[in-house]
Formats: sequence, structure tokens, C-alpha cells
Amino acid sequence: EGVGAIAKIIVHFEQEAVVPSATTAPTQPPAATSSALAIVGKVGTEQSWSLDQLRGMDVVTLKVTHPKKGEQEVTGVRMNALLDLAAPAADATTLVITADDGFTAEVALADVRACADCLIAFNESNGLKSVMPGMESSFWVKGVVKLEIK
Repeated sequence: EGVGAIAKIIVHFEQEAVVPSATTAPTQPPAATSSALAIVGKVGTEQSWSLDQLRGMDVVTLKVTHPKKGEQEVTGVRMNALLDLAAPAADATTLVITADDGFTAEVALADVRACADCLIAFNESNGLKSVMPGMESSFWVKGVVKLEIK
């Protein structure tokens, strides 16, 4: 027997088999597939990196104190090393940290530049987080995908 009035056929593939076309909306935001972190805004050169590229940089492991969670060990790339690659404009004053859920935190760029141990750290769920020792907990952002210089 045939089936009449078919409205939609859904075919599920393994993630690796999906090849988006120009007419297919991506199943994830581009930041999650093409790059793990981007630095944009008032910079000499906008930057973006995959997790593998970040892991291939000068990675450090530090013991830091979270304002609410206490001492913890984190591994990541120093935020200032990443900012140096982007070359913030001389008149830039603010760093906006954006998470994958849309949350943003604005911190004075001078405070970040003065923080030798501020990191973009690898989290447990194969993503990134900001580690901001000496700063309030709202600057410790989970799921970081973008740093914007203003």
C-alpha cells in the first residue's frame, strides 16, 4: 500500500555526514563549527581559532581563586597573548566577553591587560570559559565564543 499526502520526510545522518548546502540552514551557529573563539571590533586584525588551534598555542595550567567557587586549577591560553595577536586599537577601552547563550560581560580593557593570569580556559564540555582572577564572578563567563574590543 502507498502512503498518501506526505507532508515531510526527515532523514537523520551522523553529524559528519551532514554537508550543508547554500540553501540548508546550519544546525549549529557558525562559531560552534568553524571557530571556537573570535576576537573582533577595534583591533588591527580580527582573529578566530578552533579548539585545536587554541590547544596548539602556549597553554598554561594555573591555580586560581574564583570569587564564589574558591581555588581551582584551570588550563588555557593567556588572554593577553590572544589580545596581542588581534592588536587592540590605542583608543579601545572595553572588552565584551560573549557566551554561546548570548550572555555578555563588559570589563575594562585596561583591567584585562593588567591581569597576567586572565585566561581563555578549556572547560569540561569541550568549550571555553574566561578565567579572571581578582575580578568579580560575572566576568568568569562560561561558554565563551567571542571577545569584542570596543
